[in-house]
Amino acid sequence: GRLNALGGSNSTWGGDPILSGLFGKGAFSVGYSQFRTDGFRTNADQDDKVANVFAQYDFTPQTSVQAEYRYRDIESGDVALRFLPQNVFLGQRNTEERHTARIGARHSFSQGSILLGSLMYQDAKFRSRDNQFLGLPDAVADTNNPVKSWSGELQHLFRSKSWGLTSGVGYFNLNGKLDTSLSLFGVDSSITE
Repeated sequence: GRLNALGGSNSTWGGDPILSGLFGKGAFSVGYSQFRTDGFRTNADQDDKVANVFAQYDFTPQTSVQAEYRYRDIESGDVALRFLPQNVFLGQRNTEERHTARIGARHSFSQGSILLGSLMYQDAKFRSRDNQFLGLPDAVADTNNPVKSWSGELQHLFRSKSWGLTSGVGYFNLNGKLDTSLSLFGVDSSITE
């Protein structure tokens, strides 16, 4: 196991405990990380949390599999650095939540011939909301972007004394929509893409 911690001004702190181990032909790791700060100016706060679980198992010296799950949750204000320091969106709030799962496998046919495979799924939600859009107290801009994706890859690595060849195929599918709404003086408008 391992534990790291940090602290600083502006209510800045962070830490990441990790527990890992070996059992027979397998290995595992469980970890968590969090970083939080109020930022160096108004509405520059951040809170970033990550949790991760990983496992690997060697069925034979030639064949192994691994699996991983990762969760990330970020909440922040306007953290962008701009040329003029007074250009800050005081009402902006940003959130991001991701769930990612991955499975991988490796098989060695011989010392110079290795097959790798990977499948990954991700479910993510992004949101940006500004309740003082354009500096107006009655203006709200809200953008939501939920995204789901799948990917798969298969790769063969061939190496000889005089040359090497990497070949493979991959598939990627991304599904999402962008919902944007703007409210000015109580009148709403919405756009979905």
